[in-house]
Amino acid sequence: MFFRIACASMALALFAGGAHAQSALQDQVVQNGRLQTSDPQFDGSFYDCYAIDAQAGDTWTVTMQSEDFDSYLAIGSGSGCGATALNVFGTNDDGEGLGLDSRLSYTFDYAGRYLIRATSLGGGDTGRYTILGVRSRSGGGGDPLPTRFFLRGSETGYLDSGDRAEPNGGSYFDCYTFGGINGQGVVITHESTDFDAYLKLYEGINCQGAELASDDDGAGSLNSRLEYDIPEDGVYSVRATSLGRDTGAYTITIELR
Repeated sequence: MFFRIACASMALALFAGGAHAQSALQDQVVQNGRLQTSDPQFDGSFYDCYAIDAQAGDTWTVTMQSEDFDSYLAIGSGSGCGATALNVFGTNDDGEGLGLDSRLSYTFDYAGRYLIRATSLGGGDTGRYTILGVRSRSGGGGDPLPTRFFLRGSETGYLDSGDRAEPNGGSYFDCYTFGGINGQGVVITHESTDFDAYLKLYEGINCQGAELASDDDGAGSLNSRLEYDIPEDGVYSVRATSLGRDTGAYTITIELR
């Protein structure tokens, strides 16, 4: 589980040294947060502190996105996320392909409670952010991590014969995972000049949950556009595929509103 530290007077008295709030993300959950001037500071930057209950062999991947500041993540252990309280194992500023957004993955050797410091690279920055946590367990005890994992924006890809495919000789596809909040609308656009683009939306990571929606030519011509109102906080995934068993280049865009 993934908790946001609240205050010493609350049930998580273990974190009495970190005088800030702790809230919970489950194995696959996304939530909104805000850095503000009432938050504690580390090296001049405001931060929120999250705790992970991990089992030995668990891999946690945490993504932090903000349109208001350059996000920064640190993971470690200790009594809180302050300068002297957190023993840092790893940090990340700009995740690969994420611009100024951060992504940090860590595999735990021992069971226990660990901490994530969600902050900004620049001192004194404030604003809204989204944080997404996904856990993968060793030994086949949980879902594998998604190969393509982002909250919003555009990415380019290529369908080829080495990709996953629908059963019984079906279409090749790439799977993209993103997080959404109850009440948000998501708009997904899939465009290609090489094939007839097709989209399928699923619950959970890796396009293996219940199918929620699909679209063929909603973006005009042979391009797809899928609009969906997110019913609850969680992690969702989308197959970027073709209507036939085609290959070629494409662009996929995910917008959360």
